[in-house]
Amino acid sequence: MGQIQTACAERSILGVMDGRAAARAAIEEVVNRYAQSIDANDLAGIGKCVTEDAVLTMKASGRASVRRGRPEILATFRLSFASHTPTSPPRRHVISNLVLLDWSDAEALTRCYVAVLRVKEGQVVIATTGTYTDRLVHQGDDWLIRERVGEFDNAELLTSAFFKDLPPPV
Repeated sequence: MGQIQTACAERSILGVMDGRAAARAAIEEVVNRYAQSIDANDLAGIGKCVTEDAVLTMKASGRASVRRGRPEILATFRLSFASHTPTSPPRRHVISNLVLLDWSDAEALTRCYVAVLRVKEGQVVIATTGTYTDRLVHQGDDWLIRERVGEFDNAELLTSAFFKDLPPPV
């Protein structure tokens, strides 16, 4: 390959990498904003991170809860936030190890770890850990979560508003 062809090919590859890197940064931003919005009891913030037709599935201890559409997702968070008082221990959703599994200009698939930390009797404890697998879509200038599947490693999540309306396990 000649020098001109090599330079053009390198610029083309760098352009794709620049697009992927920009998408990854924007995707990480929305995933982190979503987590911080939960911790701040910020319904509007959560709403800005998901599409109108978003689907949120939470799984723990062999049970699954599915919420469909932004209104239903926000209603569940509203119920969850209502149980928090000014004296409730703070919680922190810590997101790590985000991997971009698949990506195009219009859609992306990611997986990351989540650890939910709480303060209990002055000590920081891990309430639960798990993974989020997200399908995001590029709408206008924003990346938004269209589908999230949260799979948690223990039963802590079963006490949340996401599982309140499910029948008891058999």
